[in-house]
Amino acid sequence: DPSADPTIFILATDGEPDTCAQPNPQEGQPEALAAAERAYRMGIRTFIISVGEGTISERHLQDMANAGLGRGAGDADAEFWEAGDDAGLRTALTDIVAGELSCVVTLEGRIQNLDDACAGTVRLNGTALSCDDPDGWRVLDESHIELQGEACTRLQSGPGATLEASFPCDVILI
Repeated sequence: DPSADPTIFILATDGEPDTCAQPNPQEGQPEALAAAERAYRMGIRTFIISVGEGTISERHLQDMANAGLGRGAGDADAEFWEAGDDAGLRTALTDIVAGELSCVVTLEGRIQNLDDACAGTVRLNGTALSCDDPDGWRVLDESHIELQGEACTRLQSGPGATLEASFPCDVILI
């Protein structure tokens, strides 16, 4: 299984795979699949984007997507993306990154009294979020908070998003 630390590889390709020894596009598929499977075994998940519609067989895209996420026979198919233009490529990259960026945040200290946790301030891109709000944040345990709803979406989809959390001294122990 992959490590808990998300290491990902995004393969954006415009055609069928080939090899230096055999430049015929059909000849590189087994090697490409084997590489994705090897990466997965090493803890690196691979996400597949076809840049240019119809340039790669859908079967190979699906096989690569499945191999990249360790999916085998009988498992649900993994998602892959086909991006025919700049907007499609941006959407694919945003989807992939959003799926990897967790809305559960580990604090650098420990909340001493969970009942007082909402005395803290959590800011996303400089804007304060409300505690125990379905579109704000909530405390999960003494060392984790979770962004919820719209706040989570903004964190995951906002390029260069910044998150700050601060708590009064009597609430958190660093």
